[in-house]
Amino acid sequence: MPQAYQVIRYSGRAVNLENEALWADLPTRDDLGGYLTAFFASPYSAASPLLVLGHPGSGKSLLTELIAARLSAPAFNTVRLELRDIDPEADIQAQIEEQIREDTGHDVNWVDFAKALAGNPPLIILDGYDELLQSTGKVFAGYLDKVQRFQTREMRLKRPVRIMVTSRLTLIDKAAIPDGTTVLRLMEFDENRRDRWTAIWNGTNAAYFAQANVERFAVPQRAQLVELAQQPLLLLMLAIYDADANELSRSQLDRTILYDSLLRRFIHRERAKGESGREFEALPAARRESLVDEDLVRLGVAAIGMFNRRSLHILQSDLDRDIDYFGARREIEVSGGEALSQADLLLGSFFFIHESRSRGGVATAFEFLHNTFGEFLTADFIVRRLLQQATLVSKLRDDDVLLPALRENLANPHEFWFAGLSFTALHTRPVVLRMIQEWLPHRAGAGAVSSLQLVIAQQLRDVLSETPPAWFVHGPAATAFDRFSYLGHLAVYTLNLVLTGAMISDHSGFALTIPATGGETPWMRLVSLWRSWFSPEALAGVAPMIECEVDGATVKVRAVSDFRLVNSRSRIETLVIQSRALGDDLTYVPAALSLADVHGAAPADLEALYLAIRRAGLGTRASLFGDLIDARLTKLRAVDTTESDTWLLRAALPGGDDVGPALAPITQAAWEVVQAAEGSASLADLPLTGVESAEELAGLSWYDARLLVRAKSSTDPQWIHLAIDDLIAAGAALRAEFQDRPSQFLAPALAELRRQGSGISAEYLVQDLVMQEALGRPDLAALVELRLFVRESMEERALDNALVRAIGGWRDLWHISESSLVALIHLAGEQQSGALLRRHLSGVFEKAWESQDRHRPGFALSLAVFTLRPEIDVQPTMEAQGIVEGLSRRRSWMLAFIRSARQRNDVGALDGLIDRSPSRWLQQNGLAELRTARAVLTAQQFDDVSWMATNLGVTLLWN
Repeated sequence: MPQAYQVIRYSGRAVNLENEALWADLPTRDDLGGYLTAFFASPYSAASPLLVLGHPGSGKSLLTELIAARLSAPAFNTVRLELRDIDPEADIQAQIEEQIREDTGHDVNWVDFAKALAGNPPLIILDGYDELLQSTGKVFAGYLDKVQRFQTREMRLKRPVRIMVTSRLTLIDKAAIPDGTTVLRLMEFDENRRDRWTAIWNGTNAAYFAQANVERFAVPQRAQLVELAQQPLLLLMLAIYDADANELSRSQLDRTILYDSLLRRFIHRERAKGESGREFEALPAARRESLVDEDLVRLGVAAIGMFNRRSLHILQSDLDRDIDYFGARREIEVSGGEALSQADLLLGSFFFIHESRSRGGVATAFEFLHNTFGEFLTADFIVRRLLQQATLVSKLRDDDVLLPALRENLANPHEFWFAGLSFTALHTRPVVLRMIQEWLPHRAGAGAVSSLQLVIAQQLRDVLSETPPAWFVHGPAATAFDRFSYLGHLAVYTLNLVLTGAMISDHSGFALTIPATGGETPWMRLVSLWRSWFSPEALAGVAPMIECEVDGATVKVRAVSDFRLVNSRSRIETLVIQSRALGDDLTYVPAALSLADVHGAAPADLEALYLAIRRAGLGTRASLFGDLIDARLTKLRAVDTTESDTWLLRAALPGGDDVGPALAPITQAAWEVVQAAEGSASLADLPLTGVESAEELAGLSWYDARLLVRAKSSTDPQWIHLAIDDLIAAGAALRAEFQDRPSQFLAPALAELRRQGSGISAEYLVQDLVMQEALGRPDLAALVELRLFVRESMEERALDNALVRAIGGWRDLWHISESSLVALIHLAGEQQSGALLRRHLSGVFEKAWESQDRHRPGFALSLAVFTLRPEIDVQPTMEAQGIVEGLSRRRSWMLAFIRSARQRNDVGALDGLIDRSPSRWLQQNGLAELRTARAVLTAQQFDDVSWMATNLGVTLLWN
């Protein structure tokens, strides 16, 4: 059944794909098959991958199998790779060649393969980026960048390849997504799709319903069940659950109860088969339930084995050893022949655990039919270990005579307690952590939570008092799990204890008091332990899950109600996110002040630092840090003393009344306020006095329109879509207003859509806006933006003709923004030498260069002639006018010239323009190291700089 979907063009780290608010206002579409066919047929699909996101069980892998089947030769030649099976360290070409060898038994050279398919282009499907992370335990953040660079290389070599990548929505924040990537999200089943699916199910199973005397399946209209039924896999599980005496209508289910109930039914059904099944059915109900529970524990052993090894499959030998370690053997009678191993018994019993298809040199391994089975069973296993200890402690607490035994059990829980919490951090598998939070209240008896809190608190005190549990000395070696350093195990264990304490506690949180024994508080020593083991990015992963409030020796940890990962624009912002979540004010204050200098900060965020100063013991408001905050706030509020009647002052500072006549400096000052507040959610809600209707938007001056678009879009990227919707709706009224003159709003609006890299939905918006002439006929600035926006569409030639008619000379381009003019120059540089637009612009720029304009050519004209008229030596004039010197200071200028040199395929043209030292320029601009380069360069710029360095013999530290 085709799913609904939403689509967006990714435009940078400011776009948080895991934030539901981003998707909330996007249109939902129903033409999935048609869209995918059109996308893969477009030239754009050869330039960057299609990223398909969805929740667990949403049908991502099934979709890739359907695409592989239906978009096969002669339309495409499809190769489908399951990413958990590949070697992520290998290059993309090697991964594809290995998959073809696996599928066909033939060794294939990719170059020969791709050339032979010129008429039937390759379509590569990379299924399960999230499983790549889980199967390796590593964060391959640059994998998607590597995919796009492979596409770029192949397109340059005239071997275009389409690539599609799937991933869970909840893990995509770990990826570095190339700007411009089309992101498609598979939507949950709406009511109409649920009804259609249910009708098919009921029709297919009508004979069974009649035989079993059960009613046809229908999802009860209870909010919890309707929410579960939105995911296709869970809808199937609900239908299976209801097929037994229509129990769904009589049950109070959540996700964990559903998984537990179904697994128990499946186990019971398998136990009841054959001769041994009759014996099983003859047992008392309590004994039958006990045997089912034992099987559930064995499945949990398989799940915790995968979890602790950070893998999606488990070796037969490892599973046998794990079953022995946890004492979960299933005793069977063998009348003759060789007995099956414990792993074989588990594999042969249940359809939802089967032999792994994963390659990786594994002879025999097992995996779950769907990853969510393993996630629930992992959560169930950990909950069982927690409650095993809590039950014992609860009994010991009730009798003062047993106080010594209580102390012993608080200090030394059962070894299985440690084995479930000491190998993998729970926050790296948020679904497992959330299931623990959901499942434990269903299993916990009276007093269990308080007993667990007691155990967790004592364990943390013991670690911090330098007498950690003895298990960490020899315990890890007794398991079959991968061991690492002593401190590493302690870091994972203590972080899991804190996360567990938060998840099992109510909204008031988990309170922990540890008296200080030295200068640093015990909680800060704990944070330091985590930082010693986890990378900054990995530790920042706890921020969406917990928040910590430190008050002297007491810390209160609360679970965040809705796990929403926060994107980071830089390493310093990662540190701010991490330290704020962990209650580390000593780090948070200076890091937040540094972040304010780098990215800006809203006044409210800066004011919040005063309280953090006091908590961290850094002094009062009059201290050094207080002075630093005051200085930044003074700069932001400087605009208060300037008088202006512009709407922007009232928007940025709603309290600024009695404004007087306009002064020119206010525009710059007000824009600084907007820039400083960029990224602040509060700015998105500021009143826009004077621009509250479509007519007022359309009537803004060019400057005000540009300022409004940038200010609003910096905090709410979807605002521009909504604004254009309003303009289209008001088309008839606006046409009369702008029939003789164009609106100045169109060019900035198109520029913003292009900057966001907006997808098909934005193209429809622009098409409607232009065709209706709601803002009048586009002027030259709007035509330039329109041509840059639709550079992949069929209207290229018509727009080129329009631009040729509109551009009579160089002066006509003076009011076009520098970034747009540079993009237009590079667009022309990509065209064939005889193309209409390139030929016309070449003449315009050459004439300007040779005419009176030459005495002040400026950067843009120099770039244009350099790009389109390579026979003209622009360097002497550029040196005379100080432009060459400017290239060393302005990274964007130099990057533009590198792009042009690459278009000319003439690296020698950069001689003398790059200060005669490419290595020095890279160092000065922070591009010498891979991490920094990826943070500040687009994928195109990254490739351009790589090309320059390679051809100039410069060694980059990027590999």
